[in-house]
Amino acid sequence: MTMTLGTIPALLLAVATSCTVARDDAADTTADTSAAGAAGGAAATARTGEISGLDTPESVRYDAELDVYFISNIKGNAGAKDDNGYIARVQ
Repeated sequence: MTMTLGTIPALLLAVATSCTVARDDAADTTADTSAAGAAGGAAATARTGEISGLDTPESVRYDAELDVYFISNIKGNAGAKDDNGYIARVQ
C-alpha cells in the first residue's frame, strides 16, 4: 500500500475518532463544586477550619452521602512499607 499526503490526514482522523472513551457523568464524584468552578475559574479560597493532630496528611476524599472527609495519613517514613499509616474521618 502506498501512502500519499492525502491519506495521512484521513488516517489520523480515523485513529483520533476511534479512540474515544465513554463517560458516565452520573458516577463522577469528582465534579468541581468549589466557588472557583462555579464562578468560571476565578480562584477564590477561604479558610473555613483547621485540623490539628494529624501526622503527615497525604490525601483527602469527601463523601457527600455521609458528609464526611476521609484523610489518609503517613506515620513514620513515607518511603517505607511499614503498615504504620491510618485514615482519619472528619465531619
